[in-house]
Amino acid sequence: MKITASLTILATTLAMFSANAFAEDESFPISQFIKAFDLDGDWSVTRTEMEMVFLQTKFQLLDEDADGVLTEAEWTSVPEARDSLGEFASRDCDEDQRVSLAEFVASASWSHTFARVFQVLDRDGDDRVNGEDECSMMLVASR
Repeated sequence: MKITASLTILATTLAMFSANAFAEDESFPISQFIKAFDLDGDWSVTRTEMEMVFLQTKFQLLDEDADGVLTEAEWTSVPEARDSLGEFASRDCDEDQRVSLAEFVASASWSHTFARVFQVLDRDGDDRVNGEDECSMMLVASR
């Protein structure tokens, strides 16, 4: 399933970033990252695509009954979600006691951690992670 693959790749990306392994590890799976996060099929990933896949994945993990909306009960059942995603009421823009994916995305802000991960992956600085970045990583690693 694409959601599980996306979450696994993102977790791996963040773990490698935390370990400062990007510059030295030529085996980093850029192609797997692209496959998991490329929403428009152009074989490259923008920061917006990375953020959208992450937010959609997070939303689907919180949406326990898979009805397309989050209730306060679903929200508060996951302590990590409360801590990292803010208060439920601040996300419920139309005050209907439910948070849709659109409300969830609209009320999210780009995390500096993800911005930094993207910057590190985008080795050539063209605002896209693609095969050229993988080649660039291999050249750095082979030096």
